[in-house]
Amino acid sequence: MAMKIKFWARNVGVIFSCYLLIFLSSCAPKIVRPDPSAIDLTKNGKAYEKKGWVLVENEPQIIKYRVLLLPGFLCTDCIYADMLNDPLMLKEGIQLVAGNPPGFKGQPANEAFDYTIESYAKEVETFNSLEPFDLIVGHSFFANVMIEVAARNQYPDPIMLISPSLYREAEGLDTRILDNISRIPGIGHLTVWIASQMPESLFESYFTKENQDKIEPIAAEAEKTPPAVARILLNSFFDYIDKYGDLTDRLLTTHQPVWYVRGDEDNIDFSEDARKRLNESPLITIKDVPGGMHFIMIDQPHSINRIILEILLNKPVKSFSW
Repeated sequence: MAMKIKFWARNVGVIFSCYLLIFLSSCAPKIVRPDPSAIDLTKNGKAYEKKGWVLVENEPQIIKYRVLLLPGFLCTDCIYADMLNDPLMLKEGIQLVAGNPPGFKGQPANEAFDYTIESYAKEVETFNSLEPFDLIVGHSFFANVMIEVAARNQYPDPIMLISPSLYREAEGLDTRILDNISRIPGIGHLTVWIASQMPESLFESYFTKENQDKIEPIAAEAEKTPPAVARILLNSFFDYIDKYGDLTDRLLTTHQPVWYVRGDEDNIDFSEDARKRLNESPLITIKDVPGGMHFIMIDQPHSINRIILEILLNKPVKSFSW
């Protein structure tokens, strides 16, 4: 969910060119609903649509386990490309399914859908009833969705959270400011629109120096989310956090095993108090992955797959090759 907002110091001309949008932005946002058949699917495996979801999966010859991978804010299946292409998963018979739920990758959502974390949690549970998964992985925005899934205790299997935000201050100041400004009538819609015109600047501080070249395709995918939808998602993300103040207690109500995974250089804060309390739960395992930031599935895809393997086989794997 994390974003680095740098548009204030860039392209002042863009701001002036948005003059006519001020009137439009004072109106209720019109959510663009593109034709799903026109969506450019990621070519990292078999791609298909089901019940409003766009899915991309690897294809092991023999499938022993199925894992659903869910994206962060403005992201898509693209962030899991290296994990899907890892020979280890094919060898072990683990089918990875990178999912794009309604509202992501430009996918339309039902008119009655409100984009809240709670509604996405129900959507995940409903989809799992159609296509059962042995493990569900959520990154950032969807890590917080999976906290709600864990707390609801309707999904019966293990959950992996990749870099969730347990409290508002866990997010960067820029992201929090954008959330606050985006709620101001008129100005809010325009501000998110301007930010959406510079997608690469939203991500660059969350990638390691070695992976800066991977920002461009991620940014291109981010552009598939209409600004009106992005604003609603951003506000919904923080609304859920503000509802509880701190999601640590919410997560501790889970009855299912949960793995809390983050890069050791993650931009999202994880307080010592939250770490201590979660560590005290016999159902929650914390994994700090060396050599990674917020997009740990891009920085260390093989290491994340090794953790998945550990979870599914219910036994420790050999030392990671870090």
